[in-house]
Amino acid sequence: MLLSLRPGDGLARADNLIPYPSGPRSRPGAVQTFSGAVETAAAWGARVVVASGGAVRVLDQSPSTVLSGSVRGLAGTAYQALTADAAREDRFYVADGVRPLWYALRAGTGYLRHEVTNTVLDAAGDPYPVPTSDCIATWRGRLWVGDGYRVRHSDNDAPAAWDPLNTLALQGAQPSRVRGLQPLGDRLVVGTDAGLWAITGTSQYNWQRDQIVIGRGLVGPRALASDGARLWWISAAGLHELGASVSLSAGVLDALFEVPDPRAQLEVSPDGELLLIYVRGRLLVMSTRSGDVGEVLAPDGIYGAVRTDTGIGWYGPAGVWMFGAEDAPDVSLRDVQVPVTTVYETHDQYPNPQGRALCPRVWLTANGSDRGTLRYTASVDGVESEPVMLTLADAPAPVLFVAWDGSVRARRTAPVQREIPVHRAGTRFAHRLEADGAIEIRTIAPRYQFGDDPREQLA
Repeated sequence: MLLSLRPGDGLARADNLIPYPSGPRSRPGAVQTFSGAVETAAAWGARVVVASGGAVRVLDQSPSTVLSGSVRGLAGTAYQALTADAAREDRFYVADGVRPLWYALRAGTGYLRHEVTNTVLDAAGDPYPVPTSDCIATWRGRLWVGDGYRVRHSDNDAPAAWDPLNTLALQGAQPSRVRGLQPLGDRLVVGTDAGLWAITGTSQYNWQRDQIVIGRGLVGPRALASDGARLWWISAAGLHELGASVSLSAGVLDALFEVPDPRAQLEVSPDGELLLIYVRGRLLVMSTRSGDVGEVLAPDGIYGAVRTDTGIGWYGPAGVWMFGAEDAPDVSLRDVQVPVTTVYETHDQYPNPQGRALCPRVWLTANGSDRGTLRYTASVDGVESEPVMLTLADAPAPVLFVAWDGSVRARRTAPVQREIPVHRAGTRFAHRLEADGAIEIRTIAPRYQFGDDPREQLA
């Protein structure tokens, strides 16, 4: 486990470190794609839809306003609507928690908002009301929304046909509100306050409903994610993966989930290797292989994560930022460049349970940019040492590559080993690495001596 909120276990800080099988690595530089405070955002293919400045905007070649006015949320889903001559129209249906269902549609060089008018009429010839919801999904050719303690769906290939009969009540031990929806292959997973349900079948004539998780209910509409084969969700008890009996956050991160956060959010990287976890103002990154966790930091704060078909990033007070190239700075729309600072800092370590110990040195194996430097600082009984400056390469990188901005950059060099002198004694020890260039930490091994045994002992 990398980052841990439990003292004595894992790291106290893993700032801008991404867990990979070979070791924690500096996050890529990010590119600002929209400037301005963004309250919430959702992906539409390769585009991003944002709520900013009292309007909903589609970020494409340039921002296009589709709706003025506030929204409570911005859950959305892409839907290829059938039109004339069997053609399909790319739409983005939005459940904002305030208005009945609506969708955005490209019109010329911009985008327009369209209200959904129900084509199913009552006995008086008036359209039945279109549902207002804060969660939505596309599954089995239909739109699905949460509606209180039930789910509703449109007709097949008819996103404007909302028959009141197409409603499924989830009858558990107690009523529980629908919080989120997530397709998972041949199942539609429904997250409620009291657990998870799975809807299976092919039409309203054979839908089946089964409760697949009792307890560990969903905390909010965005706290549910899937890569098509696996599913994760956030409950008041922590972070979970479907089919696992133990919380992924057990012990080390559970303090973040003790108070349910309705704005909590999960996103899976396009390659399925990383899970982005936004909770209580923090954006964590978990390896889906190892369960190790790092954290993404932004100077102006983060309000949530966004994953498009082509990339992944975050949004917040300073707009939308998408990850770009490794060994690159964060670059704003005004071409202001800020280096990515990574921090690897341990919790206090007590190598000698009987008292004092000596730390003569630390062995480090790492690699990174041949232009980067690393600062090592030891803290013994709360007193910090003078930083030790280290290089991350023994020779210039022999292979070059073209970064996202067109510049030619060096790839990470071969791993190097560094012996860092410490020569300090005390009871508790902490170790911090800080770098502004790209770095990948393979191993870090403090050595300790204590007691009557003069041999060095690995911490």
